[in-house]
Amino acid sequence: MILRFLKFLNPEPKIGGLEVNESELKFALIEEGDIKTVSLRLGPGVVEEGKVKDSAVFKKVLAELHSQLAPNPRKKIAVILSIPDTGVYTQTFNLPIIALNNLEEAVDLNLRMISPIAYEGAYSDWKRLGEVSLDGGQLEILGVFAARPVVDEFAALLRDANFWVVAGE
Repeated sequence: MILRFLKFLNPEPKIGGLEVNESELKFALIEEGDIKTVSLRLGPGVVEEGKVKDSAVFKKVLAELHSQLAPNPRKKIAVILSIPDTGVYTQTFNLPIIALNNLEEAVDLNLRMISPIAYEGAYSDWKRLGEVSLDGGQLEILGVFAARPVVDEFAALLRDANFWVVAGE
């Protein structure tokens, strides 16, 4: 009884996935065991090489997507945003096992060194993949980078259309 009352007062937000590619927007949400999907086509040239080239048309398609998902146009829809991988860079690197003592610092230094774009102008993240048996054992790390202006533009356009980006990939 108390748990139901607490969930009523503070419900978990429903978070959908939104994939943007050069030809369409794809939305998916798992709700009470059912998968709800909506897919809308983007016209040619709206998104090219991982960037929005025609923001007016992109906004119009986002508005149409929002109207299909929520009857209230002011309702915020939480999404995990997946942008085109054209402008996303990945790189694996190894660190000696001794780096475990200062892993965050060691990874940050390596990310700064290997970033294919100016590090200050990039969003970056990393994940430990595992260990490899080179030179007495090393940690395998995956680094990922995306240009801030590109990601920020997608996020701003979504925000304007009442989508709430809670994470990106």
